[in-house]
Amino acid sequence: MLNLEEKKEIILRNLIALGLTYFIILLPINALGAYLQIFAYELGASPEIIGILLAIPFIFSMIARFIGGYLADALGRKPVIVYTYLLGIAAYFIFITATYWVYLIPFQILSGLIFLSQAAEASLMSESLPSEKRSTGMTLAQLPSALGLIFGPILASIVYARTKDVITTCKIFGEFLIFGYFLSFL
Repeated sequence: MLNLEEKKEIILRNLIALGLTYFIILLPINALGAYLQIFAYELGASPEIIGILLAIPFIFSMIARFIGGYLADALGRKPVIVYTYLLGIAAYFIFITATYWVYLIPFQILSGLIFLSQAAEASLMSESLPSEKRSTGMTLAQLPSALGLIFGPILASIVYARTKDVITTCKIFGEFLIFGYFLSFL
């Protein structure tokens, strides 16, 4: 049986791992978000198609959140998280190899399905915290996400200023995301 100090150490380790994973994944996702519309346009999408492409992940994420919660209860949290991160790798592999806007359709579908893990991640985080510190712990664990939201677009602008090419900039961050998903398995 674990003593109190060992439990605290495990809790801290889980929260740090989840926080770093969120940061490593959300930084490039938000960097891509800054240029995704231009990327799609550069791949030949019309303004109407771009609007549809941007709606696709939201439609699939609504469905995925519900199904993900059910799967996490039925299969366990960790398998749902692992398989969802594999979907992330597949999505961004499609993204970095895209040469025409049509390839962005399966990418956007998989991007929406990545939300399958959201309920499992929240549950894992919540259960890792003592009940009297749950709200504070959840807030602190989300802090790296906020940093990814803030610094992703800034970093994208810096990379774009150096490359002067939207496609190269987006593919760099797509590759970074694949690396981030692989890194989360460690």
